[in-house]
Amino acid sequence: MHHVPYDLFYIDMMIPHHESVIALAEVARHELTHPALIAMAESIVATQGDEIEQLQQWRDTWYPKAEPVSMEAMMQMPGLGTAMHGMQEQMSSDWQVQAFCAAENRDLAFVDQVITHHEMAVVVSEAAPEMAEHPELKELAGAVIEAQRAEIELLKQIRAELTGEATPIA
Repeated sequence: MHHVPYDLFYIDMMIPHHESVIALAEVARHELTHPALIAMAESIVATQGDEIEQLQQWRDTWYPKAEPVSMEAMMQMPGLGTAMHGMQEQMSSDWQVQAFCAAENRDLAFVDQVITHHEMAVVVSEAAPEMAEHPELKELAGAVIEAQRAEIELLKQIRAELTGEATPIA
């Protein structure tokens, strides 16, 4: 297998990853009942849609002739292969939407799916400072980490509220 630059890997992984959570959020925003979750679904559609556009522009500029990075190649990225194994399902828009629609408690399903989804994006983005070539991709990865960690914390609080569990002390 030839070497895949981290930046190309990140772009080709993050675009479908974002597309899958956008698909979930587009369906969920009409089905959710918790106001903070509805607002988060709206935010996911807007912010991650913008990130996809930026990633696609970079791909077109930096790697105009590159073949799409295969899932097999993604699985073999040093230090990231383990995270990629769990990400295959998470990158499927159909799986995201079907799992949400099949759930008895859709607010809780959204919380659990988005936490898992965001955690995987954080893991992959954490490699950017060392592995990315382009400073703008490093900056975007840092923004992804910051935003998605904040959303994970909010989702954990909402999960505790929905399930009656004790809210973790920050």
